[in-house]
Amino acid sequence: DKLSLPEHYRLLYFIMDLVLLENKYSDLPYTWFEFLFNHSLIVKHLTLLETRPNAEPSACQMISSFMDKVSAETMQDSEPLYSPKLRELALYVAGWLKWNLAEIMTSVPFVSQVGLMEALKHHARIQPLLDFNLPGQSPADALGHVI
Repeated sequence: DKLSLPEHYRLLYFIMDLVLLENKYSDLPYTWFEFLFNHSLIVKHLTLLETRPNAEPSACQMISSFMDKVSAETMQDSEPLYSPKLRELALYVAGWLKWNLAEIMTSVPFVSQVGLMEALKHHARIQPLLDFNLPGQSPADALGHVI
């Protein structure tokens, strides 16, 4: 029995609230949907990675996780719900890495690398300057995402 879209969202928000509550009192790493529903969290976590490079998930793990979810959602017959935003988040994280291809190529699985480059190609074609509506993003950072 399939859930309707509003029920699906309510269930995801409920799960997210449980995970956020659990993470508040522990050092568990964030999950992909926490970043999806809480955009300020990605900026907070990437800032944390600047001071604690071993914090989990790493930037490359985040890219892999986002692109894995895009691939899984693409394999389903239903309309993709989260793929566009997950692609944007992966591009944002890659931009935060300053498109360090050496790091991306060694730490991100090849399938995710291909998906990331496809997302970049698609996004650059439809929107020349990326706008993630995230605090602290300068126009130069947005342009860096495209380049």
